[in-house]
Amino acid sequence: MRLKLLLPFYILTLFQTVAFSAKKELSEIKGKVLDDQGGPALTAVIQLMKSSDSTFVKGDVADNLGLFTFSGIKPGRYFVRISRVDLETHNSWNFNIADGAPYDLGTIKMNQATKNLKAVEVVAKKPLIQRMDDRLVFNVSEMATAVGSNALELLRKAPGVVMDRDNQLMLKGKTGVRIQINGKFVPLSVADLAAYLESIPAGDIEAIDIIENPSSKYDAAGTGGIINIRFKKNKNLGTNGSVNAGMNIGKEYPKYNAGIQLNHREKGLNFFGSYSNNTGRYWNYNNFYRTQNATIYDQKSEDRSRRQNNNYRVGADWTLNSKHTIGVLASGGYNEGLRNTESFTKIMDQATETWYQSLKASNEIESYRKNLNTNLNYQFKDTSGHQLNVDLDYGFFDNSSRSYQPNVYQTVEGEPIKESNYSNYAPTRIDITTAKADYEQTLLGGKFGTGFKSTRIKTDNLFEFYDIVDAVPVLNLTRSNRFVYTENVNAGYLNYSKILNKKWNFQAGLRGEQTNSVGDLTSAVPQNDQHVPRHYFNLFPSASVNFQQSENSAWNVSYSKRINRPNYQDLNPFENKIDELTYIKGNAFLRPQYAHSFSLGHTLFSMLNQSVGFTQTNDFFAQVTDTTEQTRAFLTQKNIATEQILSYNASSPFNITKWWSGYANLGVNHSRYRADLGQGKTVHLDVTTFNAYMQQTFKFSKTLSLEITGFYNSPSVWGGTFKTSRIYNVDIGVRKRFWGDKASFFVTMTDIFWGQQWTGSSSFPGLKIEGNGGWESRQLRFGFSYSFGNQQVKRQRNHQMGAETELNRVSK
Repeated sequence: MRLKLLLPFYILTLFQTVAFSAKKELSEIKGKVLDDQGGPALTAVIQLMKSSDSTFVKGDVADNLGLFTFSGIKPGRYFVRISRVDLETHNSWNFNIADGAPYDLGTIKMNQATKNLKAVEVVAKKPLIQRMDDRLVFNVSEMATAVGSNALELLRKAPGVVMDRDNQLMLKGKTGVRIQINGKFVPLSVADLAAYLESIPAGDIEAIDIIENPSSKYDAAGTGGIINIRFKKNKNLGTNGSVNAGMNIGKEYPKYNAGIQLNHREKGLNFFGSYSNNTGRYWNYNNFYRTQNATIYDQKSEDRSRRQNNNYRVGADWTLNSKHTIGVLASGGYNEGLRNTESFTKIMDQATETWYQSLKASNEIESYRKNLNTNLNYQFKDTSGHQLNVDLDYGFFDNSSRSYQPNVYQTVEGEPIKESNYSNYAPTRIDITTAKADYEQTLLGGKFGTGFKSTRIKTDNLFEFYDIVDAVPVLNLTRSNRFVYTENVNAGYLNYSKILNKKWNFQAGLRGEQTNSVGDLTSAVPQNDQHVPRHYFNLFPSASVNFQQSENSAWNVSYSKRINRPNYQDLNPFENKIDELTYIKGNAFLRPQYAHSFSLGHTLFSMLNQSVGFTQTNDFFAQVTDTTEQTRAFLTQKNIATEQILSYNASSPFNITKWWSGYANLGVNHSRYRADLGQGKTVHLDVTTFNAYMQQTFKFSKTLSLEITGFYNSPSVWGGTFKTSRIYNVDIGVRKRFWGDKASFFVTMTDIFWGQQWTGSSSFPGLKIEGNGGWESRQLRFGFSYSFGNQQVKRQRNHQMGAETELNRVSK
């Protein structure tokens, strides 16, 4: 019933916000908490309570200086309750808040707990979705249906996120989304990035941050915004950790996953590490019906693969004193796989639809991927608001694949006509070096920030093509090449934020980025674009304004300019053959695309969030399918003029009863694409799409709960050219906690209605494609997790890496 009552809010927000505008002046309450040793009581929970009936008003957590603040407090009589598991709970004196007058509780020192800590039960559950000032936080660690899944599958469920058949992400209808892992971009192609995300178990992930309009402190890359995947962090004292294991049963094959996390924390020193592994066999299918040059190619293919993924993370932080901290961090992985694709293509005359020939082809790919990213971090922070953070990073990605592709042309009866067999070897090495520094201090009653970042990236791509002659591979120099791309980006930024009064605050910034790049192609066949140097400089402004209209109503308006540089291999002008009828060709002259994004947001009753946004992307580039020669089609990236997107988004948590709660999100996007590719090849698309996401939790007891999650994506457009049908998904999962909440057992059924299968079409003059496909989205999953060791909570430093932008740009 309560959910139904929320629906009018989506329509009548303006009238409601006026009706509930507060007339009384609101106040601010602040204070400082020390532990029993006189140091900051990190992560102590502070609750503001009414003196009259001890009802909860607001909550906060002490920061690394022990400070806390409550804003927007009505006049009245209150007290604060302070708690931490290793300290005695403290209730302050009762105090009065006058109309608009601030109140300082001063410094409060806590006493050491005398009770048996083993008997203390700490229950802390985050909401599934949290709306922060600059981001939406998707707390996936609270999802029962996340068991047995991976990072790629979790992204499919994130509110406002849509993924196409090639695993290209869109956020609120916008492409150009950049993926971060713990604040660091991953420099891989769309295909390799998808494989990497599939190797990360959901059990390692704490939350997914969705940042639509990042400030100038963030790198400018990502016209569609930033999605940051955050790993779990152990915040407990002493030695502790957790283990997990699971099994997924799909359409044809089982899959297995396991992991372990260890942490040792004592005063001033923290060591941490984790390892995860998943292995299994996978299946998917793709069918394409292509009409080209009066010929029909009806292709049906199935893909089966075997994968083994290993990921690790290890690091340490040393707190030298209250101001200085040093940290080291290393993370990486080793993954290998064997993939086999079998396809059968009927070749027909378009006029008569007569089947006169067929192509039987297969593609066996053996792949190896390893990566290592290292970081050295220094942090300075004092009590007067000065903060310096310095990062030095080095990392590499080393990927290689060997492919064997036999092709046999046959008569309708299956008699061979001709055979064409070949193989290739394609290693890629990416080296990334980054130096970064960020500085903040209080200035003129606000916070001033500045910083710089310098990044050097080198990607070395070798492609060796072999013709198979009498079962012997012979190197074909005319179809082999080496492409080396070097890029240096130097950036600096200024940012300032300030609370003007109880209702207004703002943030504004400007970032400058200078880009120097060189693409060098070495091949036996001369090309006009073998050496392509580029040098350009851009300014990227950003700003946001927040207005607290009343205690129940808040507004936000924001703007940012952003860039998407071409992915590394999208610049490689040489041909890479996928199969006998299709190949990929890069575009050395592909230009960066630039986006201007505006957003107006509103929050009502601290629960109903609505936003309207507009984004215009100039020089928008996307992968298009075009024709060459008589029979083959090629995929390439092109700048196809302008993309305009108008979006509306509404989201709200809901609590129907004490045992039934959930979250709902609705997005509507209108996209407009205009392109002229020459020779009568034009794109004129106006598409309105919508997507919905809902999660519901049913708590049968303190230890048993049921969760249902689902999403629906309406018919849409992928990449500006490919029209697709609707996709939907419903998962259901059960979680049982036992052994004092240290252990959990999960059972989940994913995609119970088999709704993640896709269909779509694309049309150019002389070329029309219709397709459909799917994967093992319906699975029965079992999982188990267990936490062990000391459970005393202490704040852990947010140690991330500094290379934030450069890791997501090696294309298909």
